[in-house]
Amino acid sequence: SDAGNAEFLSRKVKKSISRTNKIITISKNARNEIIDFYRIDPEKVVIATPAVDQSEFYRRSSKEIDSVKKKYGINTDYILALSNLEPRKNLKGLVDAYCRLPKHIIDKTALLLVGVSGWKTESLFSHIISKVNEGYNIIRPSEYVLDEDKPAILSGAKVLVYPSHYEGFGMPPLEALSCGTPVITSNNSSLPEVVGKVGVMVDSNDNDQLYREIVEILREDSSDSIIQVEGPIQADKFSWIASGKIFLDVVREIER
Repeated sequence: SDAGNAEFLSRKVKKSISRTNKIITISKNARNEIIDFYRIDPEKVVIATPAVDQSEFYRRSSKEIDSVKKKYGINTDYILALSNLEPRKNLKGLVDAYCRLPKHIIDKTALLLVGVSGWKTESLFSHIISKVNEGYNIIRPSEYVLDEDKPAILSGAKVLVYPSHYEGFGMPPLEALSCGTPVITSNNSSLPEVVGKVGVMVDSNDNDQLYREIVEILREDSSDSIIQVEGPIQADKFSWIASGKIFLDVVREIER
């Protein structure tokens, strides 16, 4: 439950931190929050970010994209939302921004929601169903999307929109950039670290700004975009090897 999680975070995590030699976290923002909230020595907190395996997350061919779209019952262009369905992800804000798009865009471009149901989804689902009943093209895949198909789903998107109110890191934007797909995300928490100067950032509480940025990106021809070059370069700034070395260095330091 939410109350149980709050109890765990407020008491037991603080107690664990007081007994810890080192803390490894996943972003600069998370590191700053840990230091500020728990008032601990900055030297105790190190960063080992997640990363994207670019041997898997690369731009797929039109043939593979079409095959994967057919597999999941997707028969139109789409704006992609790739995340758990929960309030923090701000999917209601995305749905509302999408439904404001000009009719000629909505007619040929669906909003594709990919992700498992999280918590407190009743209100979101009711909102989506009401919009679908009004004729808006909001869809979910016909079955669970396998990890092996994610790169093609990302590659086929006109844009990934990830307007979260908060993230500890934010893997989907990095995966999308690695596939050369444009990204709109929020300017809060760790997300600016993830997308750098390559992603478009908005205030997660400013639906007008989100709407405008979606329209602007859809005006451009992303199939011949510089994002296909710059996206993988940004993704390459994060390395599993470098993060693994940080973990190993921490272990060796503690052993000494």
